[in-house]
Amino acid sequence: MPNTAITPTAGLKLQLQGYVKKDLTAGDELTVSYDENDNYMTWTERAADMKTTGNQGIEVCRCSHCKLQPENRLVSDMRRKLMRHLIYACFDRVGGDDSILPPVSAKFRAQSLYARKSPFDFLLFAQLAEAEGVATGRMPRMSYTQAALAMLCWTREKKMGE
Repeated sequence: MPNTAITPTAGLKLQLQGYVKKDLTAGDELTVSYDENDNYMTWTERAADMKTTGNQGIEVCRCSHCKLQPENRLVSDMRRKLMRHLIYACFDRVGGDDSILPPVSAKFRAQSLYARKSPFDFLLFAQLAEAEGVATGRMPRMSYTQAALAMLCWTREKKMGE
């Protein structure tokens, strides 16, 4: 059961289904994000979002990221802002009016797009997501693939330029 203040009503039962890639021990914390936008919001933005959207009855988030000490919260916020920047820079996404995260359904225009991207930017994004504990979203998973494609195009263009 999630560590949130959700109270099921009208006979609703909350279920959470998933899988893990490694063995777990008692006391391990599992983090689930119901909305990928949250992965790229700062602490202040998440708190404001909780109040404005109602988030199914959750008024105060009690996840480990929201309970960070102020100095650690600052580092976390900086990582999340950098990830958000990298989404725009690496993935050429344009966000909608109601989304902090650019739509993930947009496709790359051409393979040459990868040649303009540094594979290291994609890897940086993935590493930041892992450091924040939000590497389960679609964007971090795509980052490794995009890094490999960018590296292939980058290598090919370097060889063609010789």
